[in-house]
Amino acid sequence: MAKGKVYEQEPVGWRDIVAGDLPSGSVSPLTTKGDVWGFSTVDARIPVGADGNVLTADSTQTLGVKWATASGSSPLTTKGDLFGHSTVDARIPVGTDGNVLTADSTQTLGVKWASGGGGGGGTGTAYGFIGSQTLGAAGASVSVGSIPATFSHLELVMALRGDVGTAFPSNPLIQFNGDTTAANYVSIISGAVGASTANITTFTASAGIACPQSEVTGSAANLFSALKVTIPLYASGSIHKSATSYGGRQGTEAGGAQAGTWVGEGTWKSTAAITSVTVVQSAALNWAIGSALHVYGIA
Repeated sequence: MAKGKVYEQEPVGWRDIVAGDLPSGSVSPLTTKGDVWGFSTVDARIPVGADGNVLTADSTQTLGVKWATASGSSPLTTKGDLFGHSTVDARIPVGTDGNVLTADSTQTLGVKWASGGGGGGGTGTAYGFIGSQTLGAAGASVSVGSIPATFSHLELVMALRGDVGTAFPSNPLIQFNGDTTAANYVSIISGAVGASTANITTFTASAGIACPQSEVTGSAANLFSALKVTIPLYASGSIHKSATSYGGRQGTEAGGAQAGTWVGEGTWKSTAAITSVTVVQSAALNWAIGSALHVYGIA
C-alpha cells in the first residue's frame, strides 16, 4: 500500500479508491442539487427542501427526517412589529404613534395597540395624555376631541389669557360634547378677590361650567392664568358629570381689581360619556395666542 492513498478491502484483497469512487456495491440515489443521502432499510434520496428549510428529525417519515420551516423563525416584516403567539408564532403589527400595547383577551394574540392608557374599564396607565390644543392665533375656543372611555377620570390643565384689555375679564366656560344649552349647566365659584373676604358666585344661565377668571391682554406681558379641572367618572352612563376647578389671576392690568384665587364646582346635567371638551369665555370674547388646553386621563 502506498502512503496517502485510501483502500477498500475486497474478497480478493485491497482496492485503491480514487477520487469520485464509491465503495463497491454502493449506488448513489442522488439526482438533484441539494439532495441528501438517507437510509431506512436501504439507501434512499432525501429531496432538497425549500429555501430556508432545515432538516428536522421526524420518526413518522420513511427516512426519519424531513425538511421543515425553522422552529422560531421570525414572522416580523415591518419596523416596530412585535413577536406574538396564539397557537403559533405570529406578527403583532406596529401601532399608531402614541399608542400603548394593552392586554385584551378578545384579540387573537391577546393584546392590541390602543390610544392613551388603552384597555377597557379604566385599566390603563395611572395618568395618560389624551390630547391638547395651543392657539397659534386668537380664537373663541380651545378644545380637545376623541376622548376615549378608557380611563376613570379626566383632568384638564389650562393656561389662559383673554384677548381683551378690560380690568373685568370673563370666566372660562367648559362645554362637553358640543353642548351649548345653558339649562344643562350649573356652577358655583368661591374665593377671595384682592384683600376682600371670600365671595361666592352662582352661575345658572351660562352655556358651560364656569371656572375662575383668567388673565387678559392688559395683564403683565406673557402672563397666563393657570387653571386645573378634575372630572370624576367622566365615562359613566348613569350619572351627571361634575367638575371641580382651581385657579386664579394676578390682576396686573391697569385698574385691575380682580386679582384673586378661586375654587369652583359645576355640573353638566347629562349621563352621556364625555368625548370632547371645549373652553370658551362667558362674555363671548377670544382667547389670546398661546392659550392652551391639555387633557389627561386618570385610571
